[in-house]
Amino acid sequence: MGKNKEAIKEIYDVKTWLQIHISQLTYVRNLIIIISTAEIGFLVNILMNKCLTDIEINFGLISLTFGVTSIIFGFYIAYHESENFRLKGRISRQIIKGGEYMEDEDKCTKLERGNKIFFKGQLLVLSLSLIFLSLMVFSYIS
Repeated sequence: MGKNKEAIKEIYDVKTWLQIHISQLTYVRNLIIIISTAEIGFLVNILMNKCLTDIEINFGLISLTFGVTSIIFGFYIAYHESENFRLKGRISRQIIKGGEYMEDEDKCTKLERGNKIFFKGQLLVLSLSLIFLSLMVFSYIS
């Protein structure tokens, strides 16, 4: 039996999908921060081992650098998301009052573009970090 038209409208409402989109991006960003943090802890534990070769240490340090960069990108994104939400709130109040809001809207657009770039960057540096960690581990076990 099919869903009625109102149920379908509610499921595909733009506000609902916007909330889901924001929640998912926040979840993924935080997950990447957690993975990066766990990887850094694992790396530090391995790097404390006195039996590593120079190449293993180099792979580890490169991985560590990318992991820390991933965390920094995540915090940058979180801070600018917060700023974007603050501006959106101010815009909504200006719309209600009938005031000017285009300057704030332009700032929001720039923040959203920047966050999109940094999110992709965060995924890239996490991937690179995991690749170098894998190289280090494979070099160590062989």
